[in-house]
Amino acid sequence: MGQNGVGSESGFKLHDHSSAGEGGSLGANVVGSGNILNGAIGISKFAAGATGEGAITIMPQGYSAIGQGTWVVRTIASCIFGGIVINSSGSNGDNISFSFTSDEGTYTIRVLYTQDTASALVDTSLDGTNIATGTQFYANTDNVVNNVLEIPGVVLTKGKHTLKFTANGKHVYSSAYSIQIQGITLIRTT
Repeated sequence: MGQNGVGSESGFKLHDHSSAGEGGSLGANVVGSGNILNGAIGISKFAAGATGEGAITIMPQGYSAIGQGTWVVRTIASCIFGGIVINSSGSNGDNISFSFTSDEGTYTIRVLYTQDTASALVDTSLDGTNIATGTQFYANTDNVVNNVLEIPGVVLTKGKHTLKFTANGKHVYSSAYSIQIQGITLIRTT
């Protein structure tokens, strides 16, 4: 760890962008108020009076493992974080994982995703336990961006955790089993 508890992990150097008594963030490429980071993973501190004690934002290119399928990152300007990670294989059972490290606390998980005519029903698990099942990623039109799956009240211990998204079935009119993740934010509420 470096000064003020700021260090580096896996070659990704963290910089403290906060100033005394104000909000800011730990991470690189701070955008706007410092509550959104433009990078693979970031940890953000909220300004005084904001909800919670911080947030973890994982960008689409920040995935940690592919369990099944062929996955690609695509740039899409209309997405809030500028793109998606998608299983171009579009098969049932395709899955992708995102690992992160958190402090102990209760969090709301927000998954930003894109819907289209070739999308799956998606199961979301945290550390091997389902926390959301059968989320409908299908829409009767293509590229419906910036949808939010919100999972409140998730209690985390301090340490490393893994979110996994798995294609598990599809809508009767869907032509495939695609999953399009735009980004993930974990907001600490207590």
